[in-house]
Amino acid sequence: MKLVLLTLTLVFFSTAYSTGGTIGGLLPAPKFIKGKISKGIYTSPDKDFQIKVPNWEDKSQYLYMKIKEKFSKTGEYLSFGSAATNLNIYRVEYVKKLSPESYFIDLKPNKDTLFKFYISQVEKAYRSKAELISEDIDLFDAKKSYSRVYRQYTPKKKKFFKTTAEDLRYHYIDLVDYGLYNVLYWVEIPISPQSTKEIEDKFRKRENTDYQSFITSFSYQKKIKNKLKGKIKDGKYYFPNNEFSVSKSCTPLLRQVN
Repeated sequence: MKLVLLTLTLVFFSTAYSTGGTIGGLLPAPKFIKGKISKGIYTSPDKDFQIKVPNWEDKSQYLYMKIKEKFSKTGEYLSFGSAATNLNIYRVEYVKKLSPESYFIDLKPNKDTLFKFYISQVEKAYRSKAELISEDIDLFDAKKSYSRVYRQYTPKKKKFFKTTAEDLRYHYIDLVDYGLYNVLYWVEIPISPQSTKEIEDKFRKRENTDYQSFITSFSYQKKIKNKLKGKIKDGKYYFPNNEFSVSKSCTPLLRQVN
């Protein structure tokens, strides 16, 4: 149970359904999604959450943008990008806590494993190491959050008769515990390898409006129904078999369950 978020992502990254993009690299491909997009807002199929759709205002970008979705009983993985010339990739994943045990999962002892797994995906994809340049906690109005910024530089490489261009991108990854569900935000932004120190400093400090507008647009729409089989008494949660209980420190979280 400790790595619920990681387990879900392992499945999502490998099997997420992709739609949109281009046909033959030229024509925009149609988007067939299970969620709903209206006035620039994506709503999940079960209407659990909403989030802003990147590139919505620029129709030429949106027309070519890819969308990926993957669903399970406990949540959804969703990504937007890349588009025509805007190559940013925006990812969000949420995991509902539907079992009594999952209410008390702490991200802290698992965060290093989770971050390592996420960043290993792009290190493998771009064949270059990502450097951790900043780390913060509790940047969100939530029970707990862990945030990291990575800088990934890929030098020019020559293979046989082909030379690949050098590449530089920033990764903003946030793990957020909202109480009844966990959310991953991951925004990947490529920039010019010739960017000045002043420009890079803004990225290091999270002063990027694309990233900020995306993560602040997430909203949870439904209340998770109470599926507790145990009971709360005298500030403790008692599991059905009465073998053990959870202390009072957890009751504020339990009281949010409807």
